[in-house]
Amino acid sequence: MNKTNKFSKIWSILFLTIVLGYLIFIFTKTVLKNYSINQQIYRLQKETQVSEEENLRLKNLIAYYQSDSYKDRMARLLLNYKLPDEKVIAFPNVAAEQDDFKLQDTNIDTRTNLQKWYDFIIRS
Repeated sequence: MNKTNKFSKIWSILFLTIVLGYLIFIFTKTVLKNYSINQQIYRLQKETQVSEEENLRLKNLIAYYQSDSYKDRMARLLLNYKLPDEKVIAFPNVAAEQDDFKLQDTNIDTRTNLQKWYDFIIRS
């Protein structure tokens, strides 16, 4: 009986070890899955927050584009409108005139030296 008692004790310890190992495995798997889900929740909350901020920015931009001040500004800029009591001063485009002057002064001879000698000898 001593042998069978020892045998059953070994089997019961082995069975308890297997059950305990399985429980530890399931617990570890559950903890890792919970951690992964929490990371996904955190990431999705951040994405939601960024999307809400972008949505708010776009709503503000739409409200600005629909405002009278934006329409007034664009009419002045693109259509050259002015208010009835507003004075407008137009300045000449000096930079464009200077560019035209520079283009007229630049008579650079692009002929090669050989062509210049040939023209000098033949036409002289």
